[in-house]
Amino acid sequence: FFFLMIRRPPRSTQSRSSAASDVYKRQEYMGKNILITWRKMRLIVGDDTGLIKQINLEEGKVIGKYGTQEKNANIIQIHFLTQDQKVFLYLQKNNTINVYDSEINDLLGQYTVHEASAEDPVVSFELYQECSKIAFVQRSGKFSLLSYKFDEDEGFVFGEAKVVHQVKCEFVSRLRKCVGDEDSAFILCRGSTVTRISVSKEKETWKSKNVSNDELDLQVPIYDMDCCLDKEKKHLLYVCTGYQKVRIYDTRNPRSKPIQDILLDKEGSPFNNMSLSQCGSLLFVSNLKGDVLVLNTKKNMHQEGKLKGNSGTVKDIVLHKSQPCLLYTS
Repeated sequence: FFFLMIRRPPRSTQSRSSAASDVYKRQEYMGKNILITWRKMRLIVGDDTGLIKQINLEEGKVIGKYGTQEKNANIIQIHFLTQDQKVFLYLQKNNTINVYDSEINDLLGQYTVHEASAEDPVVSFELYQECSKIAFVQRSGKFSLLSYKFDEDEGFVFGEAKVVHQVKCEFVSRLRKCVGDEDSAFILCRGSTVTRISVSKEKETWKSKNVSNDELDLQVPIYDMDCCLDKEKKHLLYVCTGYQKVRIYDTRNPRSKPIQDILLDKEGSPFNNMSLSQCGSLLFVSNLKGDVLVLNTKKNMHQEGKLKGNSGTVKDIVLHKSQPCLLYTS
């Protein structure tokens, strides 16, 4: 992993061009996402061997390791279950969702998604504590909900998972729970427009519409990668694509076409992650080369700067809640 912490305004740098077609050949799908979560100046991150590591950023060293190393046990995603951040859930490449207590250094529970396989793995999951459900999506577009019960005295118990929706697509990029809409799950894909699912109602509540056909009357390819909601106007959805675009949708309108379709970094590399600043005016968008673009949402996505990274896919971007720091992994 490559960690970068920023304590100053970003400086603009120039970027070398990269052919998107070459990147697509190397990438089977873009669903692998390692979520980094801050606890003061510490973070929890998973590695490719199955270990969970706690890192102290101020000291720059690993201060704790959890779990066991196994083959094909890559940590794909992590979510904290408790406010004290002692208990967390994590998804592994072998299609298991695990519950781990870092205080006792032991598993509290494990659920294997038997419907998933190496050809159709679970690529992303989100935690909905309000209704005690875990949402997860497979590469093929199969969206499922898994119920659970958790009590600090009685422990953690998984319920039954059921498929509630099927997105017709080439493959899923990721599942995203956006701040400001705690009941919805947004599914982003290649070959299908963005779909929003209500977790409590267990049904599709909104689906975007593609832009108009091109000058040859051919359908414009769809490759949505990540999304987030505007902090003030929570009906506005920002979506970054694998074609170096940021699209803005109005989710109040059913089957909404983008109200803005902005091409950025034309000669650059496909986008794959995005995160909105706490003030809501800066949008951080990463690409497959490891760069992070800094865009101003108040100035029609004007590029304020670029954080130059090492070559490789940025797996996630996290902004500190109270300090002027940004961190990402590649």
